Amino acid sequence: MDEDIGYNEIQDWLDTEAIYDYTKITDVESEYNFQVDIDGNYTMHVIKGNKGGPLILKAGMEFPSDAIANILDGQHDERQLGTLFASVLTNTSGQYHYLNDDYDVAVELRDIRYIEFDKYIFPDGASQHELINSLHEMTDSLVFINDIVKYYNQNLEGQS
Repeated sequence: MDEDIGYNEIQDWLDTEAIYDYTKITDVESEYNFQVDIDGNYTMHVIKGNKGGPLILKAGMEFPSDAIANILDGQHDERQLGTLFASVLTNTSGQYHYLNDDYDVAVELRDIRYIEFDKYIFPDGASQHELINSLHEMTDSLVFINDIVKYYNQNLEGQS
């Protein structure tokens, strides 16, 4: 692998049946930025910050306002919900962040409004396989977290 991951190379890697759609985004702060849609529901970004640097994969999801707080107010155990989230997120390579309404790091579980993932793929480990698998892994995690929140909220509606 070259010491750099070029625009055309990433475009070729994304041009596969494993990706639903992708679009180049104009971003003055990066060499290139592709908005990638894996399954028609979750959007991610493949960003190249500077020449010779890593690819940065970014993904995230937003919860409906007060979705987590409503679950916890419905007498569900905060530790159990936190453990479910952590079991998914810690098994996804890269870093994750819980954010509140102001995009600050959420310390309390009930304050979570967004979850964001970041993963770095350095040039010496970059390949189409690594890129596509990482994007799918992040998507799977977002789907599972979303399903957990939906499940708990549906149970709350059933208790009313």
